[in-house]
Amino acid sequence: MAKKDVVEGEVLDSVYQETKKSPSPTKRRLSVTSMTTVTKSNELIQKTRYSLPKTQQKLLLAMIAQINPKEDTDPNKIYSMSFNTFSRLTGVDTRSPSYRAYLKSTIKKLADSSFWVDNGSKSSVLYRWISGGTNVDYEKQCINMRFSPEIFPYLTQLKSNYTSFDVEFLLKMNSTYSMRIYEIILSYDNGDADYGYSNGIVFQPATDEFLKKKFPKNAKHLHGYKYKVFNIQDLKLQLSPAPDDSNNKSEKPLTEKYASYKDFDKNVLAKAKAEINAVSNLWFDYIPARIAGEGRKGYQLLYLFIKYKNADELEKIRANSAAAVYDDIVVEDRKNRKTKVSVAEADFSDGRISSSICYLSVTKATRELEKFADYETIRDSLDSDTEAMVSSVLTYLARTLTNKNPRKKDNAREALDALNRVLEHNDSLKYWAVGMAMRMVQLRDAGKLKSPQYNAAIVANAIDDVKIIADGEQKMKQAENGQIDMFKQQWADQFED
Repeated sequence: MAKKDVVEGEVLDSVYQETKKSPSPTKRRLSVTSMTTVTKSNELIQKTRYSLPKTQQKLLLAMIAQINPKEDTDPNKIYSMSFNTFSRLTGVDTRSPSYRAYLKSTIKKLADSSFWVDNGSKSSVLYRWISGGTNVDYEKQCINMRFSPEIFPYLTQLKSNYTSFDVEFLLKMNSTYSMRIYEIILSYDNGDADYGYSNGIVFQPATDEFLKKKFPKNAKHLHGYKYKVFNIQDLKLQLSPAPDDSNNKSEKPLTEKYASYKDFDKNVLAKAKAEINAVSNLWFDYIPARIAGEGRKGYQLLYLFIKYKNADELEKIRANSAAAVYDDIVVEDRKNRKTKVSVAEADFSDGRISSSICYLSVTKATRELEKFADYETIRDSLDSDTEAMVSSVLTYLARTLTNKNPRKKDNAREALDALNRVLEHNDSLKYWAVGMAMRMVQLRDAGKLKSPQYNAAIVANAIDDVKIIADGEQKMKQAENGQIDMFKQQWADQFED
């Protein structure tokens, strides 16, 4: 059915329905010669409803990127990822005592995740992402993953109706909704090709005439964009987890979790717009609209607008290390096995921690903090448990300092100022790091440590506690005087009490 004239707030007649035909077999195809590309069937992207936490989503994407969609035919093939790469994805240090448990928990949760593929009114099929044969090899320090045989055909040997996109952009996003919206957008886009569609299947050019007539207030800003209309409720369902009979509110579909458009906009759309515009190859915007003749039902439709960034804009995105949270993730090229790494460096020449550390990746920032903490001395002097916790403490600090969330900038600045105050009265961060590690060991043994974000907040909030430095200095001096065994027993007795 043809669309009527549309204006913001007064959109389509009540019998508007999106054409249900499949997109054209000819899609914009990106290179599939390296492990930087993810390829998925459009059916898998468009007809599924799932929501994965960002860590599971990034692990899944990094594994899918290893599939060669032209050559891989064996559904039993095992794909591997090193512990170091997983660490860079998650920001959890491989030397942390809780690393193995966190790694196993992440993989298990992904294995337990299921989702529906809806085939219209005919059937709905339940799928899982990975299957038996997935394992963790501690000797070789790698994760070995096998995709489920049901899902494998949606990821390889695709002849038509598929989408390929650069995993680099998604790994920089922090919201799982941003990742899903990004891939949904690309599944409905033909890139630079124009096949003359006018039935709403794919994104269509938003001509100046169209914009001036429908959205005059936004016409200048949206010049050169393309658009597609989505039903808001349908889009919410695409971004929702599989149906769950439990009372866990976090597992409710977005139609219930963010029932009002205001909540959906605030918690999903606005965040997705900010992240997609900041770290991807797209400019993204949206305008809500109502269906004409349906009174005050609220917004029912959503106009999504996209425009591809030019070469200069992309170069700025890639050069902006403030946005590149995962800029040093190792990505191998199948042909030459070279790696891509960040070139960002920080300046620490004046004995203080420069604000440039905030623009490094978590891994690089951790390494710089290790220098200020004289980590080599700590490693040679202390027991392995405390030394491992020192490593975790420095990683938590790095997470706080490099957090790119605009609302967390004050936290990063306050943490940096506090660390430099410690340095003003001490030769290094050594005593503070050891004292903080001792406190975290106590909290861990009392079962009071939680997620990496929660633990990072504990560390950041305790930087100015002078008792931490005193405790750390005492332990290090006793270690240097050969009294570490007695000190360890003293702490053990205290834990038992």
